[in-house]
Amino acid sequence: MKRFTLNLSLLFLTLIIANCRQETEKMLEETRTVHGTSTLIEDDFTPPPVIPASKFKSINDWLTNVSKNEKPEKPISHFKIGLIESPKENALYLIGRNLIEKGDTSHSMLDFEPKEMYFLISSGTYKNLGRKEMLEKIALELKKFTETEAFKTSFFTAATDFTFETTGEVIWQKDLEQ
Repeated sequence: MKRFTLNLSLLFLTLIIANCRQETEKMLEETRTVHGTSTLIEDDFTPPPVIPASKFKSINDWLTNVSKNEKPEKPISHFKIGLIESPKENALYLIGRNLIEKGDTSHSMLDFEPKEMYFLISSGTYKNLGRKEMLEKIALELKKFTETEAFKTSFFTAATDFTFETTGEVIWQKDLEQ
């Protein structure tokens, strides 16, 4: 009798699991139908194997130089600063992207790579900080740059946003109500 009860219990459990799976699949199908899907394609960005030593003393000096001496050939919607991390050294990079949308597909085009694209961070700059604190300090320095006259009078302000790509934090965003 115990064997029959055990087999009957397993049968009921199997039926319950199968029903839950069907309900879950039905819910997922409904979600797909309601929300649809979209695709984002990004042009590749590959940093060089070796980043040369920076001739700038700070993030502000680097970005000020780019803003004064380099100009994109066409308008840029999104400026991205990212962090390249390695055991020996860290570097920041600056790129400009434009988003082209066709139907449910968006293509993020890499349309700006300045000559001074990289800023090699001196090894002592964030030496005693953990990763989280280092990212916060970099974000703060980027925010301070957006408050400078060099930023305010530069091509950067023609963009929609200026983002710290490593954390996803929007450092500056154009007031879209203008």
